[in-house]
Amino acid sequence: MQTVRGDAASVERRLVAGLLRCPCSGVLRPWSHAVSRVVRTPAGPRALRPRRSRCAACGTTHVLLPTWLFARRAYAGMIIWACVLARAAGAKVAAIAAWARISVSTAAGWLRRAGDRADGLRRVLMGVLVGLDAQARRIVPSGSALGDAVAVLAAVSGAVRRLGAELATLTDQELVSHLTRGLLLAPSLDLGSCNTSPFLLPAAKPS
Repeated sequence: MQTVRGDAASVERRLVAGLLRCPCSGVLRPWSHAVSRVVRTPAGPRALRPRRSRCAACGTTHVLLPTWLFARRAYAGMIIWACVLARAAGAKVAAIAAWARISVSTAAGWLRRAGDRADGLRRVLMGVLVGLDAQARRIVPSGSALGDAVAVLAAVSGAVRRLGAELATLTDQELVSHLTRGLLLAPSLDLGSCNTSPFLLPAAKPS
């Protein structure tokens, strides 16, 4: 799984040009498509069929997942991330579910998994933040692991956006999707394999 920004035409252009890379640093080449799916977005249902790629070096195949999604979820990342932000701010799960028009069990599952990974994600993000901005100010504790992770993510996102015009529109949700290779809410996530230096690569630039 690799995450990419930009529309399908932009992804195809970069893929054909050899600008997208495998974690092994090999060049990704076109390799058919993933299964079609329908994703719920704030604007309504959206059909999607992500591109697949194959590494010319190691032979591994990757789905090129748009950063506006999290893997294996039928809802747009911005909906899920809004729920995470609400929880970090202290909202109750039932209220979040009602706002998002989803079942309480769905909301609870998202938020439980995000919460379980919050402390590890915060530590990864702090390492990224120091690498981007050696003068980064200390993050004031929020009182919860999830709140602290959200606060550090916001600081990292701001630092990334200052790196160049191509990244000026990068959202916090896209950033966390890119960092975790879309697997924030997947059944298993190895935080040690997080994509901690993706911000200047073509995958992060929707050109």
